[in-house]
Amino acid sequence: MIPKNIRLTFLFGAAVILVISMAFSASVGDIIDRSRNRPAKVQTTVPLSAVADATVRSDRPDTNFGSEDYLEITYTSTDVVGVNRMAAVLIRFDLSSIPDEAIVVSAYLRLYWCNASGANPVTITAYFVTSSWSESTVTWNSNPTTSSGINASIDASTDAYKSWYIPTFAQSWINDSSNNRGLLLLGPLNGAYYQRWFESRDYMEMVPQL
Repeated sequence: MIPKNIRLTFLFGAAVILVISMAFSASVGDIIDRSRNRPAKVQTTVPLSAVADATVRSDRPDTNFGSEDYLEITYTSTDVVGVNRMAAVLIRFDLSSIPDEAIVVSAYLRLYWCNASGANPVTITAYFVTSSWSESTVTWNSNPTTSSGINASIDASTDAYKSWYIPTFAQSWINDSSNNRGLLLLGPLNGAYYQRWFESRDYMEMVPQL
């Protein structure tokens, strides 16, 4: 089941920008803080595409949807079998290319919204995932555990990017790669009906980015 607990900013095309600041040694960097005789910190931007994503659905709790072109976040009480239907999304990024000493200045998860209906806006939470999952096997019933979450108010406008500001999550993944199990995106599991659809990495166009 779904867990209980749940600057230099530069955007290029579909990219979500992770802004980091890192110190370069004098032997590899041309920018030196000579007044203090130590390397100066330099900011750079690192756009990353998702390496895994999948929808999990309560109406098909043991089915894997990891290869679909679209990802879905849904709550409805009008399911054809008369029960609430829910869908959530898992996403993971590979940050191994970023040096361990990097300091995250700014980090955004951005997803390209292609279809929406129901309540407007909807608060969708990006939860920090704390256990392992696989794109090819994860299901509603095998969902990973999570801890803290970051909210974003997501409206029903489509053909646009929606974002979550997650610098603390990104910093944790850089500090200790064993923490990097990605994010779970989930909306309210009661109240008004809503559906939100966005492109997955399998669609290979406006893929999820960090």
